[in-house]
Amino acid sequence: MFGVLVKARVRVDFSYAELIADWPVVVLGVCTVLIVICALIGVLVPDLPDFSDPLLAWPSFSRTGPSSASQGRVDEWISEELLSAPAGLRHGWFISNLEFYDLQDSLSGGTLIAMALSVGVAFGVMLLTT
Repeated sequence: MFGVLVKARVRVDFSYAELIADWPVVVLGVCTVLIVICALIGVLVPDLPDFSDPLLAWPSFSRTGPSSASQGRVDEWISEELLSAPAGLRHGWFISNLEFYDLQDSLSGGTLIAMALSVGVAFGVMLLTT
């Protein structure tokens, strides 16, 4: 048996606008299926995590947790001790092994600021370019 080779033209430039214009029913169908799947997951999966408070993920590193309270007491004690320290030690600081408490504290507060700043910059760029 003999086969026939057909050389098809392969398009490298891909545009979502063309995809939506050429196949609107397929695109709407795929979007509808994804929405239905997400809705079913939300309804059928019990005990979804509570994301209302982002600090609930790290209860020991929250601003009201036990690590925060002990860190505050240590900071106050060090500040009082440094006031009566000799001149060469008055500019010292406290080092401890609190399992990256300061990093976790900075991440929990700084993430929201970084997200707000990035959304603002993206909005500004979008406003200027459209």
